[in-house]
Amino acid sequence: MHYFLLICRVYKNHVMKKLMTICTLLSFIIVSAQATISGLVQDNDGLSLPGASIVNEANGESTVSDFDGNFTIQAEEGDILSISFVGYSVKNTEAISGGMTIQLEPDTNLDEIVVTALGISRAKKSLGYAVQEISGDEVESSKEASFISSLSGKISGLDIRKSNSLGGSVNAVIRGYSSLTGNNQALFVVDGIPISNANLNDSSVAGGSGGFDYGNAASDINSNDIESISVLKGASAAALYGSNATNGVILITTKGGKKRDGIGVTINHTTTFSSYDKDTFPTYQYSYGAGYGAYYGWDGYFDEVDVNGDGVNDKLVPVGEDASFGGKLDGSLVYQWNSLFPQLSTYQQATPYSAPANGVDYIFVNGLANVTSINLDGGNETGNYRFGYTRDDRTGILPNSGITKDLIDLSADFQLSDKLSFNSKISFIKQNGLGRYGTGYDDFNVVRGLRQWHQVNVDMKEQEDAYKQTGLNITWNPNSASDTTPHYFDNPYFQLYENYSEDFRKRTFIASELKYEVNDWINVLGRFGLDSTNDQQEERSNIGSIVPSFYSKYTRSFEQYDYTAMVNFNRELTDQIKLSGIIGYNVLSKNFNSTNASTTGGLVVPGVWSLSNSVSNISPPSESAGQIRKEGAFAQLTFSYGDFLYVDGTFRNDKSSTLPEDNNTYQYPSVSASFIASEFLDYSWLSFAKLRYNFAEVANDAGAYQILNTPSAGSPFGNKPMYYFSDTSKNPGLRPESTTETEFGIEARFLGNRMGVDIAIYNRKTIDQILPAQVSTASGFNQRYVNAGEMENKGVEMSAFIAPIRTNDFEWNVNFNWTKNKNMVVSLFEDGENILLSSQWASAVNARKGEPFGTITGNNFEFDSATGKKVVGSNGKYKTTSSITEILGNVQPDWIAGLSNNFKYKNLSLGFLIDIRQGGNVMSWDYAFGAATGLIAETAGTNDKGNPVRDAVADGGGILLPNTVNEDGSENTTYASAGSYTTPIGYYGSRNIAQFVYDASFIKLRELTVGYDVPKSYLDQFGIQKMSVGLVGRNLWIIDKHTPYTDPEASQSAGNYSQAIQIGALPAVKDLSLNVTLNF
Repeated sequence: MHYFLLICRVYKNHVMKKLMTICTLLSFIIVSAQATISGLVQDNDGLSLPGASIVNEANGESTVSDFDGNFTIQAEEGDILSISFVGYSVKNTEAISGGMTIQLEPDTNLDEIVVTALGISRAKKSLGYAVQEISGDEVESSKEASFISSLSGKISGLDIRKSNSLGGSVNAVIRGYSSLTGNNQALFVVDGIPISNANLNDSSVAGGSGGFDYGNAASDINSNDIESISVLKGASAAALYGSNATNGVILITTKGGKKRDGIGVTINHTTTFSSYDKDTFPTYQYSYGAGYGAYYGWDGYFDEVDVNGDGVNDKLVPVGEDASFGGKLDGSLVYQWNSLFPQLSTYQQATPYSAPANGVDYIFVNGLANVTSINLDGGNETGNYRFGYTRDDRTGILPNSGITKDLIDLSADFQLSDKLSFNSKISFIKQNGLGRYGTGYDDFNVVRGLRQWHQVNVDMKEQEDAYKQTGLNITWNPNSASDTTPHYFDNPYFQLYENYSEDFRKRTFIASELKYEVNDWINVLGRFGLDSTNDQQEERSNIGSIVPSFYSKYTRSFEQYDYTAMVNFNRELTDQIKLSGIIGYNVLSKNFNSTNASTTGGLVVPGVWSLSNSVSNISPPSESAGQIRKEGAFAQLTFSYGDFLYVDGTFRNDKSSTLPEDNNTYQYPSVSASFIASEFLDYSWLSFAKLRYNFAEVANDAGAYQILNTPSAGSPFGNKPMYYFSDTSKNPGLRPESTTETEFGIEARFLGNRMGVDIAIYNRKTIDQILPAQVSTASGFNQRYVNAGEMENKGVEMSAFIAPIRTNDFEWNVNFNWTKNKNMVVSLFEDGENILLSSQWASAVNARKGEPFGTITGNNFEFDSATGKKVVGSNGKYKTTSSITEILGNVQPDWIAGLSNNFKYKNLSLGFLIDIRQGGNVMSWDYAFGAATGLIAETAGTNDKGNPVRDAVADGGGILLPNTVNEDGSENTTYASAGSYTTPIGYYGSRNIAQFVYDASFIKLRELTVGYDVPKSYLDQFGIQKMSVGLVGRNLWIIDKHTPYTDPEASQSAGNYSQAIQIGALPAVKDLSLNVTLNF
């Protein structure tokens, strides 16, 4: 308790002062005097069950058993106590004074209830499709900024890839990529209402050419509010949601109030410390300084310039270069960048040419996050409520970066009469972002320059001091002694503090439901949902930057309305036969508009961020608006026989405004079945066994305004307005895309539910994809939207668990997830063989016929036909093929897996998650250019002769490329020159893309948790029901990887194009969190 009070006192802002007052008052609440009942919870073998839930149905009081299975609860003798524990049947018993011993029986029927499509709860054993559920505690305990990232390694079939940017994008793909050019992300549904997961990054971010990463909209969801998450993996599982759920569904159920006497209060605080992972950032050489080689006037490595004005030429570092193949850092006095600026105390002074005291990694700072939540809840027989407020304040690992969030959540559930009930949830989110990280090959990405183009002789703290003391762009990279404007790069601190982004978001989410029980087997339900966001993004470049000065403002509003009406029935026809079903209608309406305006010709006044601060008259803003409306009628019928056979059939008919009016409806049926085999198998070791099968067809409509050509306004010509058509022609004959999927699965539990496995085998095909295809320019267009292309995904998923040890004091649980998905582009438009998804120089990411989606292409090594070894030329460097379309790898992993272990000893818990990815590839321009500019450690040092590799080959220097042969097949003995930008290990040595394509496999310690529940005997004196403290580590250790100096899973953005090529990749971030939770 004393630790918690100390945390409360740390924060002095007005919000925290109020919380501190509440905390202090609640710390001394005196529990009202009532009778106390004590007892012991055991299993049928007499082993204690720690963590069992005990609820007094009479007064709503609840508690959990301690590590010995003991509990005490406020109750009167004769009150009904409900005792439950995962894997055991719920037991209701009368309270008895003098001590109770309650034994729970294993739930051999395993009537586990999971949330399925449309928010309907069903017994998992009845489902004929794959659903995997995890608790909100598993998500919240990760302490990730985005709850989506916390799912990595925990759900089979779900592939999570995130950027390492603060608040950056997360890619969540279920069962592989199905769309060639469209959206492949899962649908997110909160309390039965679909929400937007829009990514507001522009196409240049996804393609790697640059921009700021503003993240995904679904990351707004507060992990502290999540009760559970169900992942609907297949088409059959998601069919009732219509075309929005083509890629599967992630269902989030949020927390509600609980029946209790008085108000329950939960206070949670987490402080997270973040630091960059040194294994994912270059190891630099600090032996040689600026330059591209021996190309300069003084000894080949220095310019001859009179710097100090004495009429005699001085030795000046080639400051205008952005490489480190220069002279040795031998400590001799030379003139450097800091001698050229009169604003500095080192003006016209020579300084030692030596390794800097503060190298490149000085740019990174320690990030800090403070997240505080307070939740109030209560309820009685007629309803319950819950109110939550969260303040999330975090800074990043780069200076001048941070995100703050205020999240308010209110939910209520009322039993208005015996037949009528109503529940509603309202959430409000306000987010402010500052200094989002730049991405890709872009001047706003400070990491790009530091990885690829830099002088290692530069002391980064001196750059920081130069900016902070003057406020000017005093860069390490001026053009020359006489022209000190930036040549290629700004001062990195000027860049971070002057050329930054800001973003603002306000979001309102409403989910309401009215339910009427017609009789004991029919109910009618109406549901309304609203998801409304208002976004603003501001980007800027100040006067004096490499990027011409500008200020831009982008605003976007989005509203999504969801209306659903359903009739549900559940009828027992005979003792053995039951029939249940749904009939419903859904309307989904989306409205969106955006405006993008920017200054023209630069800024007039430095640092004034206003559109009016424009040198020239600003051009008309780019404006867009649109509306999409979908209507769908759906039905589901479920037949069950004898609690061992279940058959489901669903049908949905959708009508979409984005398709041609005379062909805008599409249908999709599904059928599934499950058979409980264990009902007919009498083996003591078999607790449960189920076979399941399903088939489904789902369809997807077009994007907004893809059927009719519409003009867009351009910049005026003089005083004449200008309009233009896109170079991609629309198509009034578009048909909906179609996906069919077949799945077979088996579930089994063993040894009293101590072990279990769930295996699914699936085949998924998507045809008639809507994509832009190249057409003759004689048509007036370059491309046209067409229905073409087929993609196939075949795979196997497995999730398993085992409880190796379970005693009174100790428990050990293991969970394992494994997924193997094989993706194939089966066909493209007409005779097309390839669609270019994105490219950077000679490397490209493609959808190629007969290959997995995301194929990496470029030129390759030449190989000797006899030995298979790489061939070198007479200069000792790799020979390279002339074709730049050779297949070098692909983004698809061979398989992914997650292994978690959780241990509990009395009140102490320990858990860890290992996240594994095997196979897949990534091309690193960071290594290609970082080696070509002499930055990384491999470009210096000694060769196998013991001589410096940068020495001339004639003097014993150079590099002998291993395992290579000459063009005639003989063993290579020629050392390649390695003293300049043409080093054989860099891009310009042979301009070989294959040389920089790496295996993207990894094994990561994704999560490490330590928790402790403070004994209740200590807490009672403070009126506290429960107090837990925890330590959580995220991404602490990359156990194994094959990508040099980078995180193999780092991506530019969420989407199809950013997963295979790394340019200016941010390092991985290690997080260490301290957490305290109190329940009153």
